Amino acid sequence: MQLVMTDAVDKKTLPPLLADGFQLLTYNFTRNFTSLSAMRKSFIRPNFKDQYQSLCNAELSVTFYLFGDDLGKKMRDIYEANNVGSAFPQPRDTR
Repeated sequence: MQLVMTDAVDKKTLPPLLADGFQLLTYNFTRNFTSLSAMRKSFIRPNFKDQYQSLCNAELSVTFYLFGDDLGKKMRDIYEANNVGSAFPQPRDTR
């Protein structure tokens, strides 16, 4: 493979080279975007209530939105899971 093109572009070898270059660019962008999102979440985490800090886990998927597409549902699920004990009567002290 030549490093410098001397004459005309070979129409058979150019498309695979362009595809490889594009693939490298998108891979690096995705990788950097994911690590940047994890860093942003780690900075935000101390400002959340303890019960909602699990939303800042780096393992959670990042979409267009930092905390995913269904943030409201995740928050509602956490709230309901933490308050499930309040639906049951508290045991009496039988001393």
